[in-house]
Amino acid sequence: MGYEHAMRFTKGRHAFTASTHTDKAHIHNHIIFNSIDLDNTRKFKNFFFSGIALQRLSYILCFEHGYSIIQRKPYAERNKRTTYPKRHTIRGELETVIAEILKKKPKDLESFLDLLREEGYEIKRGKHIAVKGRAQKRFIRLDSLQEGFRTQDLIQILANTQEPHSVQQTSDKRQKIDLLIDLQAKIQEGKGAGYQHWAKIVNLKQMAKVLLFLQENDIHDYGQLDQMAKEAAVQTDHLLSDIKQKEARMQEIRKLRTHIINYSKTRDTYAAYRKAEYSRKFFEAHREEITLHKAAKEAFDQLELKKIPRVAELNAEFNRLAKEKNAMYAQYRTERDRMRDLANAKRNAEMILQNDDFARTTKLISK
Repeated sequence: MGYEHAMRFTKGRHAFTASTHTDKAHIHNHIIFNSIDLDNTRKFKNFFFSGIALQRLSYILCFEHGYSIIQRKPYAERNKRTTYPKRHTIRGELETVIAEILKKKPKDLESFLDLLREEGYEIKRGKHIAVKGRAQKRFIRLDSLQEGFRTQDLIQILANTQEPHSVQQTSDKRQKIDLLIDLQAKIQEGKGAGYQHWAKIVNLKQMAKVLLFLQENDIHDYGQLDQMAKEAAVQTDHLLSDIKQKEARMQEIRKLRTHIINYSKTRDTYAAYRKAEYSRKFFEAHREEITLHKAAKEAFDQLELKKIPRVAELNAEFNRLAKEKNAMYAQYRTERDRMRDLANAKRNAEMILQNDDFARTTKLISK
């Protein structure tokens, strides 16, 4: 995954090393790449939010390979760690060995001790039974172990063929199975007609992007996804309708403004045409100006208020509408992309889950 991460980010144009560290509890990669490309012609130019781009690419890779990602929370909502994993101790290792031996159900204490010897432990009998492993320097009394592993506890367990208290199975914690978990499980399973049909349409990379979208938008319920998709579609249509109305009004203003300007420029020519008693010869000599004047008068007659507005008023209204339209366009593009992402996520979720009743019944289920 580290190699694939580096290859995708550099697009194979830069030499890099990907080193995987397994010496820590959190296995991780260190990636170093040459800033000069392989052709020695260009240099890598860092860009704004490159860290976010690397993070998103890492999330997509994790989804593709079936791994989980870190759920980010605000600092105030984070749970502070109060319990820490126990350190590896010799007594803990001994208790684990004893628990494994008890699973073999020895018939008595002597049989138990024989099995313990086979595991490499030395037994010392006396007032107290003590054992010593290969890596131990001193004997450890069984009575110094946790409850359930002491001598008297072992005798009782062997007599009743019960498991020690500390190794009894605890009840599983209640976990929520949500839409993201369902989708990831289906992808990893790779079975069913729904998966096969989906695989023919979009590839695993596309689905990983869909899962990342659901994760980023905190969508865990199909009903929520469906409702958000519908609301986004309605909002997009509403914005588009408002934009078209403003564009139509701006087009009217353009035409009316042109008619006002033409009317003003040709007013003297048309007055002279009337004084010439609409002479055919005068008309032919000033055909274009007279035609523009008549078109302007017809446009004014169609005005609802029958009042010709001033050009300054029209310019102010046009500028206001243009400003509002540009702001709406930015909002429309954002809402349109969001609508497409939601519709794409909904469609792919339905393809994978392949359940006719899923859209009506899927909710957060407690296991």
